[in-house]
Amino acid sequence: MPVPKTAGQNRVFNISGNQALAIFQFIKCVGLGLFTYYFLWRHLAEKSAHSLLLVSMGCFGVAMGLDFIEGLEPEHPLNIYTWLDDYTNLDDWTLERFDENAYGTLPHFSKSLEEAIEMFAHTLI
Repeated sequence: MPVPKTAGQNRVFNISGNQALAIFQFIKCVGLGLFTYYFLWRHLAEKSAHSLLLVSMGCFGVAMGLDFIEGLEPEHPLNIYTWLDDYTNLDDWTLERFDENAYGTLPHFSKSLEEAIEMFAHTLI
């Protein structure tokens, strides 16, 4: 006797709509980044400009990684804010200076760092 299929078992990939949207956004960003990289590489004549382009793309990659970490839940194993909060003694320092626990202040400084890296990358391009 065949086992009846439940909703969602006919899909080729077992992903939700939000996951599909995230995958599409990732592919779109990678495609646009590769196109920009290719276009600029072809139109920049000097070799020093090529190295600046590589550094700027690396800065954008680091900034995207910080954005990714910023969006993780506190329980996620890749969330470095939770790790820093657990294994460092930042709570006393942040409570004294900012009247906030360490986990509350780390994302703020990470956002500032991420925006500074992005501005530096834009400057290099």
